[in-house]
Order: sequence, then C-alpha cells, then structure tokens
Amino acid sequence: MYDVAAGSVLLTGDVLLTQGGNVLAGERMTVDLATGAAQVQGRVRSVLQPGSN
Repeated sequence: MYDVAAGSVLLTGDVLLTQGGNVLAGERMTVDLATGAAQVQGRVRSVLQPGSN
C-alpha cells in the first residue's frame, strides 16, 4: 500500500530487503520515503555484513 499523504509504503507477506550483502526480512515492512527508514514487524530475520552499505 502506498500512502501518498503520509509518504510511506507498506509491504506485507514475505518481505525481503537487500542492500549490498545486508539482508532484512519480515512479515510486514513500513518504509518512510522521506528518510528511507524502514520498520519491520513479525518474525524478523537479518544478516548484516561488516563494512557493507
């Protein structure tokens, strides 16, 4: 769901976000388009690689 007024995107289901070698997965993710910050809910799994962006 894209909320224009709030400037956010809501993703549901098996959500997977990757950036370089970093991985963030969960059942529900809300992304603030102004800041790029993401909130993940549900069973959250992450893999963070040292030194990657």
